Amino acid sequence: MNSTNDYTITIITIIVIGVATFLSVRHYIEYKKQPEHVQPVMVTQPNTSVNVKESAAVESYIKTHITTIALDQPVLGGHWTVTSVTTDTITKTAVVTYEDGHIQGKANITYTFDGATVTITKTEKAS
Repeated sequence: MNSTNDYTITIITIIVIGVATFLSVRHYIEYKKQPEHVQPVMVTQPNTSVNVKESAAVESYIKTHITTIALDQPVLGGHWTVTSVTTDTITKTAVVTYEDGHIQGKANITYTFDGATVTITKTEKAS
């Protein structure tokens, strides 16, 4: 009976070693199929300080001139207040959201900027 137990333990040991080897090889193969780790590349806009200056100038201009930029009239004696401005200095566009305490408006704006002066060239209602 002792040799039967030894035989059973030997068979179980061989099976365990075989399964462990199989799983290790399978894991290694799956790992090798994964693409190599690639370092991310940071893309920056050229002359970022100019872009920040331009964005600030556009936002300031819009906030100061919202009464002439807004496509709607304020209601119930309200006056327009800018709630957000998103500027894209590459396409020279901005999206402005404004409200008077009763209603809200949103406009797409196209502008030019010469380094000092902002000029609105087009304003249209945004959805």
